[in-house]
Order: sequence, then C-alpha cells, then structure tokens
Amino acid sequence: WPTVTLTVIVVAGALWKRRRRTRLLTHALCVRYDLHPQLGFVPGDLAAQLPSAFAAWERLAASLPTLNHTGRLRAAVDAMPTIHVAPYSLSVAELRRARLLLAYLVHSYVHGVAVPWERLHSTGSHGAVGVLFAYTATPQPLPPTPPPPPTLPPQLAIPWQQVSTLLKMPLVLTASDTDLWNVDLAALGESCDASDAMDRFRPFVSMTGTRSERGFHALPFAVQHALTPLLPVLLDAPRCVRCGENAALIKLCKDTAAALRVVTGLLQRVYTEVDREEFYDVYRPVTSQNRDQTVTVPI
Repeated sequence: WPTVTLTVIVVAGALWKRRRRTRLLTHALCVRYDLHPQLGFVPGDLAAQLPSAFAAWERLAASLPTLNHTGRLRAAVDAMPTIHVAPYSLSVAELRRARLLLAYLVHSYVHGVAVPWERLHSTGSHGAVGVLFAYTATPQPLPPTPPPPPTLPPQLAIPWQQVSTLLKMPLVLTASDTDLWNVDLAALGESCDASDAMDRFRPFVSMTGTRSERGFHALPFAVQHALTPLLPVLLDAPRCVRCGENAALIKLCKDTAAALRVVTGLLQRVYTEVDREEFYDVYRPVTSQNRDQTVTVPI
C-alpha cells in the first residue's frame, strides 16, 4: 500500500503540474501575446455590427460589391455624413470592425475605377458562400487605368485616420483586416478542423463579391487555424530545452510535421478556390496601389 500510495501521489502531482503549466501558457497566450487559444491570431470577440451612430458605414459595406460593380460607390460616399471616432467611443472589437469597413471602402473608392467590372455577372447565389458575382473571361484587352482621386473625401479620410491611429495601424489594407478580422465566427460552429474552417469561412465584407476573393482569404485563415494548436507548445519549447525534456520536444516536432502536412494540403486548394483570371483581373486591382499613384489623406 505505501508503494501504491506514493505512486498515486507522484502521478497526481505530475498531472497537476502539467495542468497548471497549461493554464499558465494559455494565460500567456491570451494576455501577453493577445492570442486566442482556439483561434490563434483571430480575436475571439469580433464585432458583427457597429453601434447605430455608424450605420452609414454598415449600409455601404453591405452593398459594396454592387456599388463597385455599378460604379455608384463614389457618389454614395460623397453623400454620406462625416462620422468622427473619438478615443474610447468604441471598444477594441468595434474599432477593428470600423477599421475593416473603412479600409474596404477606401480601397474601393480609390481603386475601383481601375477594375473591369463588366467582366462580372450576377450569380444569384448570395447565401452559402456570399458569392454575388462570377467572372466571365473576355478576349478584349483591359481598358486603360484611370488615375485615382487626388484626395480622399473627408467622409472616409477623417474616420479612417482616427480609427487607424487608435489601433496603431497603417493607412493601407492589411492581412489583419482581410484574414483575421473579416470572418463571421458564428459560421465556424463550436469546433472544426482546418479544412472545415476553410469551407465555413464567411467574410463580413467583400469588395467584389466573387468566389476568388473569399477563397483567397479563406486559405490563410485555415492555415493559421491548423497551426494554432502548436502555439502553447512552442511557447513552452525553450523551457523544455533547458530542462532536457526530450520526449516533449520530439512530440512537438512530430506534431509540427503533421500540421505542416495539413497546411500543404490546404495550399493545394488554391487552384479550386481561386480563379486566376478573376483574381488578377478583378480582385487584385481593387486592393493594390501603384507606386506612381499617390492619394492624399487630409488631416
């Protein structure tokens, strides 16, 4: 009995120590590194809608693919009131959504005129994957790219600068906007693997409403989803090296190799999720900025 009791105590102590270490690592992920234990770099509190005072941005963003496709976005923005964002007027989650909406509106306002929207036609399948338009390849050459507006209107420039300053973000569309903050977490369900995460990826906002835009951002979202379980173990790896816990390090290497095999399979899906012509002819132009083109953001 003394031997059994001692064994139970040792095993219980080891399990308690492991659980305590796991809790500490999870706490470090959340607090120190601002990482979600299940979602990784995706915040777990993404706002699905802004307060009513910012309804004008929500209305334009909801109709952004159609406004871009019909060339009515600039007129709609010019008719919109200028909404200021004061410090502490929005939560961090709401600031991220405001930044997302404004970034998509700004890039569409500036670069939408360079997109051959006539190559898109309505699909009528607006529900399952949020696809509004499909690409039709045409043999005629692309029209010449018109210059961007010299100055952003204050309706976009002022709040975009205010929100970006509060979040310490640059005045340009980033991967955080498109891949991490533009996802409906409710569509993911309680739990899903990386492949399911890619299939269930639903963006809040779209500039083109095309399958290729959704697929282009669903892929990196699914990749980071596949690698998220490695984060707490990687965080603990330096301690394992110092303490000579070789078994834990070997398991980490095996888990990393398995995760990278999943990522490799996900990357292969780019050929089915993203149409090359649709991406380069329609989506890419509305997100990019030519080095020879400058747009002034008034202060």
